[in-house]
Amino acid sequence: MSENPFFEINERLENLEGMIKPISGFIENEKQKSVRLEKPLSVKEAAKITGLSEAFIRKMNHAPERYKDCIPFYKKMGRIYFFASELDQWMRGGNIKGKQN
Repeated sequence: MSENPFFEINERLENLEGMIKPISGFIENEKQKSVRLEKPLSVKEAAKITGLSEAFIRKMNHAPERYKDCIPFYKKMGRIYFFASELDQWMRGGNIKGKQN
C-alpha cells in the first residue's frame, strides 16, 4: 500500500510556501522603494488621473471629514500633493486617508 497522499500534498504545499515567501518579500520591498521614488503630483495632475475636477479635489482636501472616502493627499507648507500609486489604489477601492505633515 502506498503512502498517504495528503502527506505528499502537505510537503508540496510547504515547498511552495518556502519558494513564495522570498518572492513576496522582494515584491513588497520593491513596492515601498517605488513609492519613495515616486514624484509628487499637483492638484491638476491628480484631477487628470482621477477624472475629478480640480475644484472638487480641493474641496475634498479642505474638509476631508465631510467626505466618507476622501482622496489620499499630503499637505506640506500649505501645498497639496498626491502620489499616482495611492490615487490608483484609492480609485480601486482601497481606503487611504489624507495625511498632513
